[in-house]
Amino acid sequence: GEDIIEVRNLLRRKLGTAKLGRILWPCRWVDFEGWFFARRPGQGAPAGERACGVHGLDCCGVYFGWSEKLEYFTDARWDLPCDCGVGHALGCLADDGGDCVHKDDVIDGTLEVRLRRDFDEL
Repeated sequence: GEDIIEVRNLLRRKLGTAKLGRILWPCRWVDFEGWFFARRPGQGAPAGERACGVHGLDCCGVYFGWSEKLEYFTDARWDLPCDCGVGHALGCLADDGGDCVHKDDVIDGTLEVRLRRDFDEL
């Protein structure tokens, strides 16, 4: 598995596509919004937890009712993390200030100003 990741990273560096992925899928907080869920009488409240993930990927959302149907009809909890479990793998993490940022934007636990980083790359 690690060999594949190394080859992927090498190709991204050589082709210059690493920045493109970060532009298309920026890191952000993915919130759990339990008020979207339909519940049966006596059924417990939906459970979920805010996660640091990428924009556009939300496994806590009610997609055409699939997650709420699972809970409504089977009582099985929809237990995927709100970032679908891929936020960390894509480099997203919470910094010391509570912001959801990409790991390359963090220097010694603080958020680097993006303008400075972009200026340094010129």
